[in-house]
Amino acid sequence: MNNPPQAIATAEQLVHLSRPQNILYPGLLAALSCYLAGDSGVRTAVYCYLFIAVLYTIAVVYNNHIDRRTDRMNRRQDNPLAHGKLSTNTVWLFLIANILLLGFLQTGLEQPASFIIGLAYLCLAFAYSNRIINIQSRGWWAPLLLAACYGSLPLLLGLSQLDELEATNLVVLGLLAMQILLIFPVVLAKDYKDLSGDRATNKRTPLVRYGATIVQNTARLAAIFAVVACIALVEQLSLSFVSLLAVYVLFVFYIHQMKRTPHWAIQKAGMVCTLAISLLLLESVV
Repeated sequence: MNNPPQAIATAEQLVHLSRPQNILYPGLLAALSCYLAGDSGVRTAVYCYLFIAVLYTIAVVYNNHIDRRTDRMNRRQDNPLAHGKLSTNTVWLFLIANILLLGFLQTGLEQPASFIIGLAYLCLAFAYSNRIINIQSRGWWAPLLLAACYGSLPLLLGLSQLDELEATNLVVLGLLAMQILLIFPVVLAKDYKDLSGDRATNKRTPLVRYGATIVQNTARLAAIFAVVACIALVEQLSLSFVSLLAVYVLFVFYIHQMKRTPHWAIQKAGMVCTLAISLLLLESVV
């Protein structure tokens, strides 16, 4: 009689562990860039989304394991490992299942590009969380790495599925760099809620390492990034694109002024706005 409730409780904790809400932007970016920029079809787009979702799940399980003590001090309820809500065997089975699924998804994606991108993603995730390399505690390197994993690599995955890409390598590099410019200011805001625990465990995030005086200028950096985007794409600018850039800057300014996680509706609005900017940029040059 107790098995179904226990199974449901375990499933809920596994959902918390994998944080599927964080996959929406990179997953949709990979899927929609693949679908809109070529003729790959819905099936390949779905494979791209799932591929990013599984990569992220493997990465976040490892990160949650490493950050157990810090997350416990920060009272993070989205890390079940910090509160002993999942057994070691359950976590291992979940991790193995995701690794097997990752291998299966490779069969529906272009090779060797997808394998190389997946390997790069996992290597960066390992470097981010590993206690020796420990990129997450090395100041500005952490948000740069996260921006690459949330934006550049998913976009590269989507573009790598196209038979023919009507863009030069330089243009593609510009699109990947723009992802870092767009996401870097957003991921900087994620550390406000964890500041006390990060300080106590000497997790050297930008907030801990440099203090709020530098990070509070992120909105100004976002404005500069928006201007750079406008200058770079001046021939393709439209009213909708300029409007989205304005909303994006306001979103970044808001989350840094609040210094805490905003309401989910505001988060999703910011995600949709950033995704729309990315797809408009892609459409204008591909």
